[in-house]
Amino acid sequence: ALGTTVEPQSGKPRKAFDDILVCGFENSIPEGTWLRGIEGRLRFTLDDGAPGDLVLRLDASARVTPSFRQQLTVFANGQPVGIVTFDDKDPHQVEFLIPASARAAASGRLDIALRMQRLPHVEPTGKDSRLHSLLVGSIWLGPAD
Repeated sequence: ALGTTVEPQSGKPRKAFDDILVCGFENSIPEGTWLRGIEGRLRFTLDDGAPGDLVLRLDASARVTPSFRQQLTVFANGQPVGIVTFDDKDPHQVEFLIPASARAAASGRLDIALRMQRLPHVEPTGKDSRLHSLLVGSIWLGPAD
C-alpha cells in the first residue's frame, strides 16, 4: 500500500516484501536483504486513485572499497528515474521521483528495477557474498510532496 514502509530484514514479517518482490534479492540479515548480482525487481500494484507523481525511498548501503564506488540506477516501468553513487559502506536514505508519465503505460502496476553499475571486487565473506552488491534496509513508496 502507498505510504507503507517495507522492511526486508531477517526477523521481520516477510509478507509485505514478498508481495512486491519479483526477483534478484536473497540472504536477509538483520540490516536488510541483499541484491544478488546487478539487478533486482519489485512490483507495486496501485489503485486507480493513486496520486500522480510518486516518490520511491530506499534505505540502502552498497558494497564498496576505497578504490571502488558503486552506482545505482532506478527504473520505473522501464524509464530511468534516477542515479545515486555510494562512496562508502554506510546506510543512506535515497529518494527517486517517479513521474506520473512513467506509470501511464502500465495501468495499476509499477515495476521498479534497481540496477547496479557492476559487481564489487571484494573478498567473499560467506556463500555467494561476492555476488551481493546492494543491501536494502527499507522500501517506501508514497505520494510526492
